[in-house]
Amino acid sequence: IACPTWDDNVTPLIKIFWDRITSWSHPDRMYLNDKKLTIITHGMANQTSWNGIINWVKGICAWEKAIYGGSLSFYSPAAININDIRLDKQSILNYLVPLGVV
Repeated sequence: IACPTWDDNVTPLIKIFWDRITSWSHPDRMYLNDKKLTIITHGMANQTSWNGIINWVKGICAWEKAIYGGSLSFYSPAAININDIRLDKQSILNYLVPLGVV
């Protein structure tokens, strides 16, 4: 899941998406059971802003019996355009390899 920080939480569209596929809406469907979920989040606020999103994903994992794979959060000041942010290849690999994604 990749999500910008919006009012210290996920965006409304991501919330709607997850509400529609999780088992609290459909108790007979456990789509995420034993699946690994990770979160990549970005925001202009500080770390405490990202904690709401990270804890939300952890809650989904607990409810759905999914595996929480970790988080990658990064900050940019308001003066920087989100399209100008570049993560170098090594930083991405350092995050993905321990998760078994690569």
